[in-house]
Amino acid sequence: MFILDTDVLSNLRKAKPHPVARAWLERTDPGALTTSVVTIMEIQCGIERQKPSNPDYAGATQAWLDRLLEIAAFQVHPLEVKAARLLGRMHETPALRQFTVSDPRRKQPQTAANSAADLAIAAIAITQGAVVATGNHAHFEMIDACFPLFGLYNPFLDTWIRRPGEVSSGAGAP
Repeated sequence: MFILDTDVLSNLRKAKPHPVARAWLERTDPGALTTSVVTIMEIQCGIERQKPSNPDYAGATQAWLDRLLEIAAFQVHPLEVKAARLLGRMHETPALRQFTVSDPRRKQPQTAANSAADLAIAAIAITQGAVVATGNHAHFEMIDACFPLFGLYNPFLDTWIRRPGEVSSGAGAP
């Protein structure tokens, strides 16, 4: 099972989705593709941010998100108690307490909210035994070093960063 990060799910909305990610999504069992409430929150935040300056875009994105959530087969993982407790441990882990990642390709710097979202997505994925599918794998590699992920996959590169079952060097396993 894969938990799609926000960048992967948002890519589906583009007029021209990334061809490598699109091909991966098309050949992957739809029942294996899930996401988290955190990703839904991040997309909704983007919609709200666009409303004042670009209401048409915001409306179209809202309609897309509403349709996506109506698909019965598309599972959205909640932040359950087990994941919330793990997330608390992550937030208080010294190596992750000031969790930020600088990526020179980003137009905007990684914010504390983005970092907290990545930690929450990782906590959900770990407790669900799911692979995180993301183009922002550097963020999740930092988390994996402290809290081993089940797996990490970059669909934009069609590359496993860490296959399920590979031993992680992480020390804070749940």
